[in-house]
Amino acid sequence: MEMNGGDFMFPFRGRLFRRLELGSPGAILATASSCDDNTIATCSTDTKVLLWDLSSGKRINCLQGHTAEVTTCCFGDELLATGSRDGVVILWKYKSGKRVSRISFHQGSIQAAVISPDGQFLASAGDDGQAVVYRIQSGEGAYICGSENRQVKGHEDAVNDVCFSADNCHFLTCSSDGSIQLWDTETGQNRLKIDTKHGKLINTRFTPNGKRAVTLSTSHVSVWDLTNGKLEWEMRDEEGRNYQALSVHPFQDLITLVAMDSTLTYQSLHEKERKIVKGTDHKGPILSCSFSPSGRIGMTGGIDGKTLVWM
Repeated sequence: MEMNGGDFMFPFRGRLFRRLELGSPGAILATASSCDDNTIATCSTDTKVLLWDLSSGKRINCLQGHTAEVTTCCFGDELLATGSRDGVVILWKYKSGKRVSRISFHQGSIQAAVISPDGQFLASAGDDGQAVVYRIQSGEGAYICGSENRQVKGHEDAVNDVCFSADNCHFLTCSSDGSIQLWDTETGQNRLKIDTKHGKLINTRFTPNGKRAVTLSTSHVSVWDLTNGKLEWEMRDEEGRNYQALSVHPFQDLITLVAMDSTLTYQSLHEKERKIVKGTDHKGPILSCSFSPSGRIGMTGGIDGKTLVWM
């Protein structure tokens, strides 16, 4: 399986580029890259968010404001959103390290917090079975106005992930109730519900064209047609790797999967038979994976407190 990038300026090839190590026992639960690929954020069980300079591999800041494990992070142009098991989402001006908003809407752990590609919306998902979309205000204020949020209801259990489409018009949620749901960003109206029959869903992502959704359950990777809700193909975890997270490249035909056995799997988006499984420098389970918005780099975070950067 080749991972060339076609005509893209920075094709992703899946080669190890850099190791970022905490030097502490905190596991890495989430990673993200800034829109310009210059800064990486790592979220840890030690309640801290660390910022790293990609070119040098040096730590440049430590953001402290959460009181429990930090489970999720996402960059906008100037902002970084982080969420924690303390039930709080924080927006930071990441270059200065200044905290600009503290949102405590959820009654339980935050499972995902993401900023839309156009920077106009923030979405969060939590153990309380809720997903909320907030409009991000411009200027130098608190960025989130209490009246400018929309709660979407439809799941019967914890909402474990949320993601925006590339055109910002829709977002997906997935839940421990086994369903994925498609929502209109502006109105909050439900456009589609798919009951996967696979039990708890861990992650969901749009494909690059926005017409399909990829889901990860405890046993299956599945691709769904969002025009009719039908299953296109799925891959069962026959080898017992126990996948922990998935990410989808923003442009290429590529899914990444990380697992308890410290392996990284590159999987074709279109053909389940086309995949590469490779070992990593992680010691123990890999807990998180992500691509940068540009698609130039990928990141994996492990229980060993190590973040590996791939290009």
